[in-house]
Amino acid sequence: MSDDTPIYNAPTIFVTANDGTLFTCTAYRMADATDPTHLRWRLTDSAGAHHMGPTYVRGESPLDVQRRIAEWWDACKLLRDVAMRRD
Repeated sequence: MSDDTPIYNAPTIFVTANDGTLFTCTAYRMADATDPTHLRWRLTDSAGAHHMGPTYVRGESPLDVQRRIAEWWDACKLLRDVAMRRD
């Protein structure tokens, strides 16, 4: 069980990634981070799987969050595909 905690009063953002994946995104303070102020987006996809997303930036516009999360997801998929080809 994770000791990560949601950020009080932070927005929940719904993001559709470029591949059509739908995420519910909530800002979390990461319990295992060396910096106790380290904040990240926790992404939950439509299947219920959790992904630790990019850094949460307080005050960032919803459009900027959507763009950044979609780009982050594209990069993750690319890295996963490259790693699978190497195996």
